[in-house]
Amino acid sequence: MADSILDAIIPAASGLLGALLGSIVPFLLNRKVSRAEYELKLAELDKTSSYRFGEAVARLQNDSLGVRMGALFELKKLGLESKTDQEIIVQILSPFIKEHMKPQHLLESEHFLGDRQRPDWDVYIACEMAALFFMDTNCMISLAFLQASGLDLYKFSLDGARLQAADFRGTILRRAKLKGVDLDRAKLQGANFTAGADLRGAKNLTAAQLLEAIIDDTTKLDPDLRAEYDRLKAEQDAKKEA
Repeated sequence: MADSILDAIIPAASGLLGALLGSIVPFLLNRKVSRAEYELKLAELDKTSSYRFGEAVARLQNDSLGVRMGALFELKKLGLESKTDQEIIVQILSPFIKEHMKPQHLLESEHFLGDRQRPDWDVYIACEMAALFFMDTNCMISLAFLQASGLDLYKFSLDGARLQAADFRGTILRRAKLKGVDLDRAKLQGANFTAGADLRGAKNLTAAQLLEAIIDDTTKLDPDLRAEYDRLKAEQDAKKEA
């Protein structure tokens, strides 16, 4: 009886419920289970997983940084339990990151120098989660039009993010993880990509954009992009000397 039930339900199991089925396998294998008992157990599990998810999402709106961090760790746990639920979690993280990024508006006279504000730790955690899920399932987070000008995003993880038209003017992105990001029309004037910032595989990133940014020999670029940047940079330097 138990084996036939498992054979029927495991192939169809998905999402948070599927991830939690492991907790009832011993229950099913060690005794004969009536249909009513089985359906009741599944209903309890579904209620539990839905409650965890709903509570975590609700806590993301809390004013307390600690509560928000706890909510993100719970969502991360749920995502690791079930890859099929990572996409919806990433969709939830997108507006959360945009809302809590808090760009620092700089005056032109500052020339992008001086101290920079860093986002709260919950934003770091949310971005790292999105990057982790991207590596796990290739699920990209949409952060188009992200406002991050003037911030210190040192060692930030944004691998695989859609960053079309994002504003990174004057942003410190030293050692940032930006593999596979889409930077179409992104504003990169004065953005600092030194100290090994990783832009390999970046989509719609041009050498002209990088000329307006700050990079060095440690900045990780695709070979073709590096060659084009070096060519344009040499031409630019030659014009200045002329």
